[in-house]
Amino acid sequence: MTIRRYYWTIAVVWYDPKSGYKREVETHYSAARSGSIRGNRRKLGLRCARYHQVMLFKKYGKLVPLRSLRVHFERGEAASKVDRGISVNARSMQYKGKHWSAKPLPSTRIPVRASKDESKVSKFLREIVEKREAKRKRIRAILKRLSKHASRKR
Repeated sequence: MTIRRYYWTIAVVWYDPKSGYKREVETHYSAARSGSIRGNRRKLGLRCARYHQVMLFKKYGKLVPLRSLRVHFERGEAASKVDRGISVNARSMQYKGKHWSAKPLPSTRIPVRASKDESKVSKFLREIVEKREAKRKRIRAILKRLSKHASRKR
């Protein structure tokens, strides 16, 4: 079985009302794994998306659903041995006027498998996001009913 080195990026952009600026957190990952390309990309992408989600919550208090994260894999290359972990390089960017200003965040390595604490936080975040989405759906349904009712009276 061949060993490949994968490179990928996960990013999310949002407006920060506290600072009044648009912010972006972009994280670059790399890891060498053996196995199918499709399976590795799926597993590594999901693992790091959850890590990115937890990191954003811890650092910025920002709850981001997984569907809002942009995951982009770059072309891989052959590797000599399998890595034990995933290397992470992140930067925080802020949009001021017409320019982005970047600030590097500390580099780290994460294990391929999530730790118990990280899994608990990830589960907690998923529950919060699911509750928010359910509430939004209920509000949309109520507004839809109200608009139908208002259009009948006219």
